[in-house]
Amino acid sequence: MYCSVFNSEPWNDQWDYELAKDFIMDIVNTPGFKGYVTEDDSQIVGLVLGHRKRWWRGDIYYLNEMCVSLNRQGEGIGTAMMKFVKEDVQTKNIIT
Repeated sequence: MYCSVFNSEPWNDQWDYELAKDFIMDIVNTPGFKGYVTEDDSQIVGLVLGHRKRWWRGDIYYLNEMCVSLNRQGEGIGTAMMKFVKEDVQTKNIIT
């Protein structure tokens, strides 16, 4: 899903599976990693990848990557995910 989204307009990147996997694993292995997926019928249709980052006012959630499957964009999935992420990290006293 990540490759198909970011290899399309407007980004026109040139991800392949192995490179995307390594890139995402770098994010996953970042200290304080916190990721979210949205599924429909066991298929991932959206993802948010980020990590907790220390800041002078307290911990913040740094969003590294976010995307919604091409065939599901425009359905409010991204908006719902971002609302959920914001509420979830705030329950952990992380600033959004």
